[in-house]
Formats: sequence, structure tokens, C-alpha cells
Amino acid sequence: MKRYPEVEDLTRAIYAGMREADLADITATISTQDGLVWIGTDPAEWWTGHDTVVEVFRAQLEAIGSFDIVDGDPIGYGDGDVAWVADQPAVRLPDGTEQPLRVTGVAHCTDGGWRFVQWHVSIGVPNADAWGTELPT
Repeated sequence: MKRYPEVEDLTRAIYAGMREADLADITATISTQDGLVWIGTDPAEWWTGHDTVVEVFRAQLEAIGSFDIVDGDPIGYGDGDVAWVADQPAVRLPDGTEQPLRVTGVAHCTDGGWRFVQWHVSIGVPNADAWGTELPT
């Protein structure tokens, strides 16, 4: 494994596209290959396929205008033409508060360019809320 700054930059690029509500910039980060999986924070947000993911982004951007993503510090590693990234950005809400997020992604390099083939965003909740009991952390 080695550090892949280009995948860290790809992560920053999708954040910028989301902040700027630029569907073309967002789409440029998403793979067109079979096997694409995109998972959001809502239980209903589980999509497969490039066209579906792009359509969801289009609809969500139309609904809210943009996602005010506060960059985290993405860390990407990989081997060959596959790399993964993890980050802890936040989304700034209209009232100015920030909701911490947890992001992981897998990217694949084809035709000289990196694109995400898997993306997962979650909002951490306390174990007591999720499981009904405290767990060792």
C-alpha cells in the first residue's frame, strides 16, 4: 500500500462540486463502470449505477441548492489502479451549525483518471442510541 494523494484530491473535488452545486464537476468524479454503489446518510439512500447516482445528485441539488461541505482531511491509500479514502468532513447547515460526517470511498483508475466506484457517507450516532446500550469504545 502507498499513499494516493490523487484520490485525496478527487475527494476534495467532489466536495467542491457539492459546495458549488456543479453537477458536471460531481459527475466527473463518479465511475461509469458497472458495480458503482453510492450510500448516503438516509436509510433510503442506497443507489447503484452511474445514471441513477447522477440523477439523485441532480434532484438533491435542485431541492437544496448545494451541500455546504466543510473539508476534512482525506487520507487515501491504494495499490495499483484501486485506492480508498477516508475522511471526517462536516456539512454546514443553514443555521450555521456543522454536522460531522464520516466518509469512505473506493476509487478506480481507468483511462488515466480516477473515479469513485463506491462512496459511503454516515452520521455517527452514540452506541447507546443505535444499540440500546453502551459498548466499549
